[in-house]
Amino acid sequence: MAGVRSFLFFIVMAAVWITNPCAPSDAASAEERPLTKREVAELYEGKSWLWSDGVGYFAPKGLFSAKAGSGKGHSTVKGDWIAQENGRLCFSGIWKARSGQQFNRTCFLHKTKDGNIYQKRLPNGEWYVFRHDPQKEGDQKLVAGDETENRAAK
Repeated sequence: MAGVRSFLFFIVMAAVWITNPCAPSDAASAEERPLTKREVAELYEGKSWLWSDGVGYFAPKGLFSAKAGSGKGHSTVKGDWIAQENGRLCFSGIWKARSGQQFNRTCFLHKTKDGNIYQKRLPNGEWYVFRHDPQKEGDQKLVAGDETENRAAK
């Protein structure tokens, strides 16, 4: 009897897989893998991430600083960042602006396939190409050094 149940379970699972073979979009296929903690750290440590309206700097030893916006609406943060296994990067701190201050923690996941790096903002972002291999126009910009003073919010 147990053998019949196992066989029926196998048939049902095979039928489910055949009718719906696609894995969820967040699951990595055999060709995609999450970045390691070391790869995430090497990607960001000692670099500035240039944004359309600011910059965030990932200093060695886990210190994070950023400036965003311009004019009276600009804000700054000093906090920390951490690279974790499974491709996770988080940075946090108290953002300060004229209107007040507020703690914020932002996290991203990273994975790789064929040399390209993909990123997804947590919790509900969608995967996109963070950096192509070779790099292309429009890739996210990570540059060596602290650019927070060079791109200071005014």
